[in-house]
Amino acid sequence: MCYLWGNCVDRDHVEAFQWFHKSAWQGNRNGQYRVGICYWYGQGVARDQEEATNCFLESA
Repeated sequence: MCYLWGNCVDRDHVEAFQWFHKSAWQGNRNGQYRVGICYWYGQGVARDQEEATNCFLESA
């Protein structure tokens, strides 16, 4: 979250996406949801609403 919001470090959406993705890969539902948000808005990754929807469904 620090990289997403710029708390304590410079804001870096690519770095935030990488950490969320790592968390999601380990089965963390919040990480899966956050990866979906990144895909939905194109933050740190190319915008892909189909992939975002898949992430949201996986996190549910």
